[in-house]
Amino acid sequence: MDVLEIHTWNSRAGSVDRPDRLVIDLDPGPQASWAEVVAAAHDVRAALRAERLASWVKTTGGAGLHHTLRHRRRLCGNLHQHRHL
Repeated sequence: MDVLEIHTWNSRAGSVDRPDRLVIDLDPGPQASWAEVVAAAHDVRAALRAERLASWVKTTGGAGLHHTLRHRRRLCGNLHQHRHL
């Protein structure tokens, strides 16, 4: 099956080449039930909280869940580092 899946842009208009949002897409399927997707979402949230990263969950409009977190990028030497907002 050919499918086109459209997601929101993960950066703002003023800086489209520097994403400031991360989306973890969790979808059910033949090998994963809805209950398993919900359990995985809880595991993702626990892992993010352990790293002191806040996130929010929303339904995808399809069949799954999106775990979303915002971050900001700052330049440190020649390396880009991400810092949670």
